[in-house]
Amino acid sequence: MALTPEEDEELRRLAALAEFGALTPALAEEYAELRARDRRTTVREPRKLAIPVQATTDSVPARV
Repeated sequence: MALTPEEDEELRRLAALAEFGALTPALAEEYAELRARDRRTTVREPRKLAIPVQATTDSVPARV
């Protein structure tokens, strides 16, 4: 059975998260289940991905 659009987006999101670190056991299981049903040979990039802004010392006001 093919993935629904929502499942495809979830698979993409989980694959992107896995690139940054290990998934929790529950998320790894969900990824494996979705990947087993995916017909594509590779997982595409997610359409929406929140990337945290890196904090820099330049944005912190100086203390006097």
